Amino acid sequence: MISAGQTRALDLSNIHRHTLQWLLRISGIAQPKTKLMKMEKSDRFATNIGNKGRLFRAAGAGGIGLAAMLLWTRSPALGVGLALAAAFLAFEAARGWCALRACGVKTKF
Repeated sequence: MISAGQTRALDLSNIHRHTLQWLLRISGIAQPKTKLMKMEKSDRFATNIGNKGRLFRAAGAGGIGLAAMLLWTRSPALGVGLALAAAFLAFEAARGWCALRACGVKTKF
């Protein structure tokens, strides 16, 4: 029969085991369990949009960047938020990668 003290020890050993597995996984020693973790770094941002989508995202980044500059004086927080959104769109355009498409959402461009 297991006493209450032994149950607590079992719970802690289970937590330690999961922590150790997590540390081994992020260090690259243990084998990854999920498809995303098995992908090479170059595959994670593989091109999934064409030139039309890249141009659309670049234009959107320019427009949002302009809005960020204009709205900076009214609300710095809004300006920073828009600037971050513009930077992310510029990254998508430069890389040829769409975050929504990577998640399985169908987009027109």
